Amino acid sequence: MTSKSAERQRKYREIRKTGKVKQRRLDLYLDDAALTALYRLCRDSGQSKRVVLENLIRQADDQIAYGLNPESEEWEKYFG
Repeated sequence: MTSKSAERQRKYREIRKTGKVKQRRLDLYLDDAALTALYRLCRDSGQSKRVVLENLIRQADDQIAYGLNPESEEWEKYFG
C-alpha cells in the first residue's frame, strides 16, 4: 500500500512531465568548487539553483548555435 506522501509525490512528478511547461528531473553530483560557484551565482543573482542552471545552459547552447551555419554539417551534428 502506498503512503499518502508517496502518492502526492507521484502525482506531482507526473504533472511536471505532462503539464503545459514540461519539466524533467535531473539528479547529479557536483564537485565542491562547482557547487560553491553555483551558490555564489544564486546569491548574487537572487535566483534559484534551477533558474541559474537553466540560464547558463541556454546561454551556452545559444552561443554554440549562433556560431553555426544552418546548412552545415556542424549544424546537423549539433542539432541532429
